[in-house]
Amino acid sequence: MWDPTNDKSIESVSLEIENLTELLDLMLSSSKSIGERQTSALLGLCLNLSSGVFLWVKAEEKRREKEEEARRENKSD
Repeated sequence: MWDPTNDKSIESVSLEIENLTELLDLMLSSSKSIGERQTSALLGLCLNLSSGVFLWVKAEEKRREKEEEARRENKSD
């Protein structure tokens, strides 16, 4: 399973977003026929997928900030 705190690959994030999109599309197209318990379980899965993407984005943001800081420090030397 994908670990957003350790995996720095944009392809992994892209696949996770694609999975989330497909799941939401399936839920929308089947919304009349799936039960409340199944809907709740699928929404929990959606939340987990989106949380993983959010964690990756925040980690990537910090990584880029550190890179920019390092670049600025190297320019001032």
